[in-house]
Amino acid sequence: MILKFTLKSFVHLFKSLGQNEYRDFILHSFQVAKISSLITKRLGFTNWGKVYLLGLLHDVGFLLRDLKDTTQHILLESLDTERTIERYDLRNIHPAISYLLLKNTKFFGEEELAIVLYHHENLDGGSAIEPFMTIFRLADSISRNLTKIRRFDDYATVLPEVWRKVKVRRNVPESVKKITLEILEDYTLVEQLLDDNPHFEIFSGFFDQVIDIDTFIEFAKIISLILGTRSIFTRNHLSLVARTSEAIARSMLGTLDGKVMKLAGFVHDVGKIKTPLSILHKKGKLTDEEWILMKKHVVDTVHTLQEADLRFLAVICGAHHERLDGSGYPMGLVEDQMTIYQKILQVADVYSALIERRPYRSAVSYREALDIVKKEVEKGRLDEKVFNELKNVVLSEPALMRTRYSDVLKDFFGDHYREIAEILKDVLWSR
Repeated sequence: MILKFTLKSFVHLFKSLGQNEYRDFILHSFQVAKISSLITKRLGFTNWGKVYLLGLLHDVGFLLRDLKDTTQHILLESLDTERTIERYDLRNIHPAISYLLLKNTKFFGEEELAIVLYHHENLDGGSAIEPFMTIFRLADSISRNLTKIRRFDDYATVLPEVWRKVKVRRNVPESVKKITLEILEDYTLVEQLLDDNPHFEIFSGFFDQVIDIDTFIEFAKIISLILGTRSIFTRNHLSLVARTSEAIARSMLGTLDGKVMKLAGFVHDVGKIKTPLSILHKKGKLTDEEWILMKKHVVDTVHTLQEADLRFLAVICGAHHERLDGSGYPMGLVEDQMTIYQKILQVADVYSALIERRPYRSAVSYREALDIVKKEVEKGRLDEKVFNELKNVVLSEPALMRTRYSDVLKDFFGDHYREIAEILKDVLWSR
């Protein structure tokens, strides 16, 4: 198995989330990333690549909210991200959440992270990050205006208005205005800034750099967190599957394989971003038509991972609903067609789903879940050796016996968990 992780793969995964409720949010994120990075690059700053990533991720903390009182996502209530941030009093806290989440990647320096932390504040002119703050705020404003372009005729009215606003914007150096206007008046370029495609050709080189598996796992957690917070019924699942898969694989195969399976756990359901919430939240039995849409998430996951050049993960994740006797989907694989990685993910996925609450049933205890998985083994559907290892790790690790959002926050924020828990408790969970 050849393991190679690049920043380009992560950006592709992020782009794949631009579906349903997240469509406008992901579009805005890419616009801010490309505009701010291009301005930074043309001004001669060398950290333009990291500015792209910071622009892409500066608002991810906004999506982290408690869903226990509703099955609707926050972005369903308003497609105007800025207005929604103000309504939920998130202006002063979502940068802190984004900052702490990105800090865990250990990819950014403290000054770079400060750009995210203070992107809604006006700093003293002497601050080293003030030029980047100015560019960020400008890119954010431009993006919110460009979203008004919904059809071809809108270019003729929206673009001149954007140019005018840039020219009269206060507290922006003339050098920044000049570069920004050159970019926005280039008709061959502005179209590429408007869409939700990464356009790596404009930013050649940076995104091809290889990063280690530990760093990529931290980036994958961001994808997982965005996907998981879409629904109260899935917010714990990816973290729990990752935790369980890692424990089994580490015990059976070794540390590196444990990391591979942890990564697979975080992204194994990425295709579910296309599944409508009406299906994910349905309390009754799914119709035949709804089952087609539900099962399609596996194929969408495979395509997403292949597009991100993560083919070895696509093979593992694409089989998490297969069964040893051929009764699974989407390909009906049988035991001798599967790898140990696929078998581990299958067992971890089934066990994790059982101890989680779903709209159509309550969660079961870990002991009941182990009994149910054992019956699946006896029927020849799941692997016995993997199940035996599941039982061992569950009985030795309390965090695998339960499904709690606090455990998810610990997974994602590590040493900063208590800071995040306090923010959420005081500001969000009290709603």
